[in-house]
Amino acid sequence: MNKLIQNEWIKLLHRKGIVLLILLAFLSAALCVGIVSYSDSQKDNWQQTYLDEIDKYNRQLIRYSEFDANEWENETSYRADLMRWQNKIQLNQFCLDNKIPDWDWRIEILNQYFQNLLLLDCVRSGWNAEDLDKYFGFSNDINLANIEEENKSLMVYVQNNDYQTYNKDLLQRSEQYLMQLNELQWVEDAAKTKSLATNDVEMWERYVNYNVPPAAKDNWTSLAIQHIHDNTAELIKLQNLSPEDELSQPERREELEDSIAILEASIAKDSFALEYEMPSEALLREEYHTRSNSLNYMQTAFTAARIVIVLLGIILAAVSIGAEYRQDTLQQLVIYPYKRKKILHAKYLTVEGMLLLICLLLAFIHLAIGYFVYPMDKTFPVYFMSWQNNTVYWVPYLAYVGIRYLLILLEAYVMIALTAALAVISHSIAVSSIITTLAYFLLPGVLELVYRNLDRPAVLNYLLFGNLNLTNYLTNAGGFPYTTVLISLAIVLGAWFIFKRISYIVFRCSEIRES
Repeated sequence: MNKLIQNEWIKLLHRKGIVLLILLAFLSAALCVGIVSYSDSQKDNWQQTYLDEIDKYNRQLIRYSEFDANEWENETSYRADLMRWQNKIQLNQFCLDNKIPDWDWRIEILNQYFQNLLLLDCVRSGWNAEDLDKYFGFSNDINLANIEEENKSLMVYVQNNDYQTYNKDLLQRSEQYLMQLNELQWVEDAAKTKSLATNDVEMWERYVNYNVPPAAKDNWTSLAIQHIHDNTAELIKLQNLSPEDELSQPERREELEDSIAILEASIAKDSFALEYEMPSEALLREEYHTRSNSLNYMQTAFTAARIVIVLLGIILAAVSIGAEYRQDTLQQLVIYPYKRKKILHAKYLTVEGMLLLICLLLAFIHLAIGYFVYPMDKTFPVYFMSWQNNTVYWVPYLAYVGIRYLLILLEAYVMIALTAALAVISHSIAVSSIITTLAYFLLPGVLELVYRNLDRPAVLNYLLFGNLNLTNYLTNAGGFPYTTVLISLAIVLGAWFIFKRISYIVFRCSEIRES
């Protein structure tokens, strides 16, 4: 057996095309650097972003200096757009002049400030309540004194960069609103409305307790709090659907339950991060940085590694078996005192072993590049594996990286077995590699599309290409598969075994010319 494996290694590595493909697989790590660097280059600095926005709206004002009947239904809608553009120019110019970057927490306040300013400008320009509602969506209940007072308060927060006072003031307002709701004898959609108000109170309580700016894109704690609030609000809406809502219909019950499960998982993970001060990889990757960090690079590397490893495994399997038929060299193998099963088994071990070695080296290269080329985060992240039975399961990030590459390797092994089975049936490198490649890249999307458009037929839950991407279980991201992790793993391993059995049976029974 060792001689057979050694012989297979020599035959594969003597092919210049195979060696070139292996080198290209390793060069894909450098390609990932290029992709991430290109992405960084597309990130304009915040000053340029504001300048581009100002230029865009100024060009609109110049282009439409007069009313154009082809563009607007009437002069009132034309005037509304002019005022919007001028308001946007003022907003962006203010941020630019006061050096407030577009990821700053004060952006949310400034959006509200300039929206109020637009309303005040409209009222002072003589707009009536009906047109304000129709063209701007402003409420008919307008108290100019209150709006002006609110804008004075908002500007104080902005100028002093005082998020502590802002958080406390918003907490007080949200508590007062909830108290008013509880005192009312009748509230439309009472359970939903009160739950949403309670969710707002809890969000501002977190901002106050953790002493972080609200909706700050450059702070993982703030991001976690915002995620919890937004996902909880969506969850409340799903749990309080009206009978007329499409999602509340019996035939869409499974879809509704899936959506609820995904939201509950996201809320649990972010709550875990806050409680134990353990930022997840997802939070740190979302946190704003002027340049990409190691986590951004590794995310790109995972995608590239999945494509490279699987494709390389398909090609190695197709060449290892198909070339023997094409070049009529199988008869030389059967001369040796080995059963055909051992000959094919040696080919499997060679391809799988070679792919294992390449995968390990590629993982090491990716980690090394991520560590030395890109800055590491100050806080080493954990990766939240899953949320099941009200428990968050997590592993250190390096362990998660190992699991990702292990799952990539498992996908590749299944595709190797399928390629080998097709190769011994078709005796062709091209047929076996092309069919397997198309199946790998196209069938998961086709199954997902069919699944969603045919009211989720249960049989599709148990097909191989709907369960092959086991990384969905690491993220609770939804999509295929819709079974449990053990069932999906059993399907994948079962397919691996079946494809191998088919290849052994066909290879043993096929006629091989012996000369």
